[in-house]
Amino acid sequence: MTEVVIIVSPSFDHRGKRRHGRFDARLKDTDEVICSATRQPLLDGSRVLLDKGHDPSIVIRMAYAHAPTVITSWAVIGVAAQYDVMGEKFVRRKKTAGPMPGAPIKIDVSAGPRARSGTTAAPRDRHKGSAKLTAAPPIYLPPTVLPVLLPVRKRK
Repeated sequence: MTEVVIIVSPSFDHRGKRRHGRFDARLKDTDEVICSATRQPLLDGSRVLLDKGHDPSIVIRMAYAHAPTVITSWAVIGVAAQYDVMGEKFVRRKKTAGPMPGAPIKIDVSAGPRARSGTTAAPRDRHKGSAKLTAAPPIYLPPTVLPVLLPVRKRK
């Protein structure tokens, strides 16, 4: 069983200011940045390595840049890729939604209103009277419910 070691260092913005709680993850062997500005470098790094084609049974180990020989945490890539951190707990990662299946959208050449064949109505007149709004019947509450819904403040 082989292993992949990632080196984690604090992340900085474009002005050189440190981004609190965010880290950049690099591969130890190639110094390639696999994740930048992440809050969970071991988990996000394992997902990136899976996308690049690494074996899910490989162990990923994490070390900080100031002490690259000290391994701070490790996990199997296939297992770590399934989780996220939410607060103080590990939770299963939800699958991301892909494109929705459906018919392709047809775009007409003219986006203007079209009149039905055989009618000569103006575009403004075709909707007149088509929508009829009715008011909802009034709601009557018994007198015992009113003090609960409308608290009265007492004056001093």
